[in-house]
Amino acid sequence: MIAVVRPAAAEQPEPRSTYVGPEQGFLVDLRIGVALPVAYPTTGASVVVPVTFGLGWRFRSGSRALAVVEGVPGDFGERAPDPSGAEASGFGIVLGLEIARPLERVRGRPLIGVLAGLQGLSLDDVRAGVAQAESWFGWVVRGTADLPVQLGRLELGLYVAAEVGGWLDHELDVSGVSTALPVGQALHGMISAGVRIGRIL
Repeated sequence: MIAVVRPAAAEQPEPRSTYVGPEQGFLVDLRIGVALPVAYPTTGASVVVPVTFGLGWRFRSGSRALAVVEGVPGDFGERAPDPSGAEASGFGIVLGLEIARPLERVRGRPLIGVLAGLQGLSLDDVRAGVAQAESWFGWVVRGTADLPVQLGRLELGLYVAAEVGGWLDHELDVSGVSTALPVGQALHGMISAGVRIGRIL
């Protein structure tokens, strides 16, 4: 009897990511967009312009962790209630940590991220000839989706984001005298979209 020896099946290499670009490194991130406040403590809020700066680390997988600082200038409408209809000059700020990872199985490898942090809002106007400043402080959670294009160490793309937050503190400053006020409508949100540029160092 002749024994038949069959060759062992060749081991199949594990599939590798098709991503081509820098593996990892420090990441500087800048986003500029337009946003619509929802349920903010003003009436007639218009479009605002969030400018977001991030600094963090990009991992080999394409995931990243960023410390984020965001400034939000724009027309926040009128302080409510205000029978005089005085326009409020407003500025918002967000400090947070954002974690994002790419969706490997989706064409274009979009990035899906979550940000958690703290936020503040300051509104200044003049009522009856007296300058007043009203401020809120609270928390915010944001979901983001980016569609990046990798050009060497440069990342360009578009983003959309939606957030929900809650106010924890509310103060009114009139002629240098601060008074704590009820928070009122605590939950609020913002929907935004814009452009993003990142640089891997």
